[in-house]
Amino acid sequence: LGAPGGHGGSMNATGAKTVAAVKEKQALVKEETLPLSIGKIAIHVVQDEASLKKLESVLKERLSASADFKDIGQTDAEMSPMLPVVGIDAEWKPGTESLALLQLAFRRSVFLLDIVKLSCNAKIWSKTSELLKQAL
Repeated sequence: LGAPGGHGGSMNATGAKTVAAVKEKQALVKEETLPLSIGKIAIHVVQDEASLKKLESVLKERLSASADFKDIGQTDAEMSPMLPVVGIDAEWKPGTESLALLQLAFRRSVFLLDIVKLSCNAKIWSKTSELLKQAL
């Protein structure tokens, strides 16, 4: 079968150059990135009170296990926690400034906070907001 437009199966010089350029870019991307080895990882979707409690327990464990060293004259309240967060990412609803998803990634677990669903319940949203303020 020929290509759309009736040009048969042949490729002109411009098409060949384009394909070659794409392949060259793909090769460069492969060279510039590092391999990422991810072992077993737990992915938790946080969208209700039960899943929020799971996130809260993980964050409390991490908050209690590590904190900055106190500076001279600094109170406990002024210390900031050092959470072993690998990454934080956020997604918005297309065409809006409304946050839709917040992702918190740790070494062996990822929490995907469904902000749209969590914010529908005032009680859960209040708990979510307080939890994030304490942790981050």
